[in-house]
Amino acid sequence: MNFRISDTFTSSLGKLTAQEQKAVKTTAFDLQMNPASPGMRFHRLDRAKDPNFWSIRVNDDIRIIVHKTDSSLMLAYTDHHDKAYKWAEPLVIGAYYLRLWSGSTSHARAGPWILSIEALAPTYY
Repeated sequence: MNFRISDTFTSSLGKLTAQEQKAVKTTAFDLQMNPASPGMRFHRLDRAKDPNFWSIRVNDDIRIIVHKTDSSLMLAYTDHHDKAYKWAEPLVIGAYYLRLWSGSTSHARAGPWILSIEALAPTYY
């Protein structure tokens, strides 16, 4: 399974307190090491337009929003419970919304990809 980190995740992470950031980073690391761990509490976002959005519980209040498919897991956003859910609800992530960024314009390279979620205006089908 490909593990990806979006720029919206990193920017939302930076808005949390230092203690909250530490908890999110620990959960993200644990998720990367073993996404099937019974300690990972995945919850499908029922109100999200995109059925691949899931929430992962970091603590009583903080959630990581992930976009999960059969072949990949992308950390998309993190915030307090209600704000995190509200962020994901109107979005639909498709191949045309993702721009791979490898830090190099000359060639793609193996490693942890950072994805940019473009056109964040809601797309409704």
